[in-house]
Order: sequence, then C-alpha cells, then structure tokens
Amino acid sequence: MRQLAALLAAPFALLLGAVALWFAPAPAAARFDVVAANDFLVQLRETWPRVEASYPGEWTVVAAEVVASRGEPITDDLEAARRGAFGFDIVVDGRVVGRAWLASGLESQWATAWGSTRRLGAGALGLAGVGAAAWAAWAWLRLLRPFRRLERFAADVGAGRLDAPLAMDRAQAFGAFTSSFDLMRTELAAAREAAAKAEESKRDLVAQLSHDLRTPVATILANAELLALEEGDALRRQRLDAIVERARLVDSLIDELSAANNDRLDALPVVPEELPTPRVARLLRAADATGALESFQLAEAMVVADPKRLSQIFDNLLGNAAKYAGTRVVVDSGITAESWWVRLTDAGPGVPEDEIPHLVVKRFRGSNAAGIPGSGLGLYTSAWLAERMGGDLTLANVPGPAGLTAQLTLPLA
Repeated sequence: MRQLAALLAAPFALLLGAVALWFAPAPAAARFDVVAANDFLVQLRETWPRVEASYPGEWTVVAAEVVASRGEPITDDLEAARRGAFGFDIVVDGRVVGRAWLASGLESQWATAWGSTRRLGAGALGLAGVGAAAWAAWAWLRLLRPFRRLERFAADVGAGRLDAPLAMDRAQAFGAFTSSFDLMRTELAAAREAAAKAEESKRDLVAQLSHDLRTPVATILANAELLALEEGDALRRQRLDAIVERARLVDSLIDELSAANNDRLDALPVVPEELPTPRVARLLRAADATGALESFQLAEAMVVADPKRLSQIFDNLLGNAAKYAGTRVVVDSGITAESWWVRLTDAGPGVPEDEIPHLVVKRFRGSNAAGIPGSGLGLYTSAWLAERMGGDLTLANVPGPAGLTAQLTLPLA
C-alpha cells in the first residue's frame, strides 16, 4: 500500500494547490505615495476653485458635488473604503471648501493582473493534478499491480507451490518478464517431477537388488554352516565360521538396504549393547578377509557397542588397509578411565598430512586414490557409526616410518 500512497500523493498535492490558489486573496497593492498626495493638495489650494492639479493615481474632488475626478468617481466614505482610497480636506484661507479622495492608481490593474494569474496558475495546477492522477492510475495498473502479483507468485514458488496460477498480460510493462518467470516455474516443476521419478527408480533398483542378493547369500550361509558342522580340522572350521558370520552380516545389511543408503545414514538403526572384548576380537578377526592381521590380544573389558555396526567399521578399516597399503596390520588396544580403544596400524605409504582431517568427510577421496575403486564413504560411515555408539574414530600417520593408524574408541560399560 505504500506504493499506492506515493502514487496518489503527487496528484492530490497538485489539486489541493490549485484549489488554494483559486481562492487565495490578492496581495496588498503598492504603498500610498504620500509626497505625490501632498503636492496634489498644494496645487488644489493654489488653483481653487479650478482643479488644475495632477496626481499619478485615481482621484476625486468633491465640494457640494463631484467637481472633478480621474477614473471612476468616489462619492462617499463607504465607496472610498471599498476602493482603498484616502480622504483629505481641501483648506483655502483657513476654510474647508471641499474634500479630495486619493488612490494609488494601481489597485484595478493589480486586481486584474492577480485575477488572471490566479486563474492561470489554478488551471495549470489542476491540469497537472489530473495528469498526475492519470499517470498514477496507469502506473498502478501496469507496474505496481503486476509486480505485486509477481511477489506473491515468487513466495508460492519459494514455498514449493509450483502449481500456483500467475495471471499474465503481455501488454503490461512486466509482460515479457512475467512470461519468463512462468516458464521458470514450469521448468522447476518438470525438474521436480524428474527428480521424483529418478528417486522412485532408485528405490525400485535397490528393492530389486535386495531381492536378487538375498537368495545367493542364503545359499552361501546354509552351505557354510553345513560344512562347518562336518569339518574336523580346527583351522578350516575357523575359516568356515568366519564365512558364516560374514554371510549373516551381509544378509542383515541387505535387509536395511531398502530403508537406507549411504546418503541417508540417519535411517540406519544403531543399538548399542554391552560386549566383552573377546567378542570384539572375534568380530575383528571375522572382518580380516585377506589374513592381514598380525596375532593380537585385546585388553579385556566390557564395552558398549552395536556388534553389527562394529563389524561394518572393522570391514571398512581393514578394506581400506588392503586397498591402499597392502601390508600386514598390527593391532593393539588399551583402557582409559572412561573408554576402551583398539588401534589398527598398517605399514603403507600413509596420507598427506593436510588430507588427514578430510578422510572422514563424505565422498572425500585422497590423492592416493587415483585408479582405485571407491566412493569416499567408508571412513565417513565408520566415523558416523562410532559417534552414534558414543565413541569416535581418529586417523593419523605413523610418526617416523610410513603407515596409517586408525583408532576406534568405545565407552566402557
């Protein structure tokens, strides 16, 4: 409404000025010439009863009646007052013989000029006011009202209401811009629809993959369990037990695949429980698919962790060590006042120091990852899961010799 008030203010002010000028009183006329009046009276006394005096303005000389005058005669005091004339007694030989009424002589010209000026000015202001009012109406219809429509439309688009109507008039000043804005809305709606279809297609693909993977994993699990029951050799039975545990982990992950992906970690359930460290050791050994772990013994304690998520973390850490270091991995552990930690150290080339803080950032891959498959999500996921379990994951280069250390800290039960 401020725009409308501003548009109406100018024409209203002009019209108000025109009315004030039309009814304005005339300014005061020129001042009365006292010297000329005195000279006129002196001449009258010298030539009386003849009237041979001169005066620059209008005058009237009266005895019993009008003796002489210049301009319209003034016959009485009321007429003199109306016309702004001054009265003087004509004294000859100490006797009043008549009366003279003197005016400046400019009153009528001034009144005429003022009236013309007043009418001309009032008319000009009135025309300007009408023109300004017409311009204000045009500006409101062609500029402000369409712009207000665009403001409301932009608010609707910003709120996601892409089907909000937008009235268009190509004759308006914003006609072409409005058309472009509406085209943008159409493109946004099309992009949203395409994104929704892509998301739906992605979900369908995940569901299909989950279904297709479940059958072979179930077959592997069943056969590994059967072979483990019949195997007499302790080392082979240990390997079969590892296959069984890994197959069960894959089977549980497949169940979650349709509910979460790497970009939606908040959908992954994390259920910490109390675990003895010997069980943690079994999970760590089960994640050692390449046999890279050196013999180890973990510090005994009861920790709080989700065994399924712990297996994921060990899988990611040992998988990274196999891909980027390809060396044996040393394991050590310890206990502090409030936590328990396990540390995995490889003997690989390590990572540039400036890249260490970024290793747990989503989709970050180090400069040593060229040509190596990966998505930059393993360490990010592991750090997120460790935090959800009340712990943390830290990475550092080995001081002195080459190598990278990954330390997982978990709270004590």
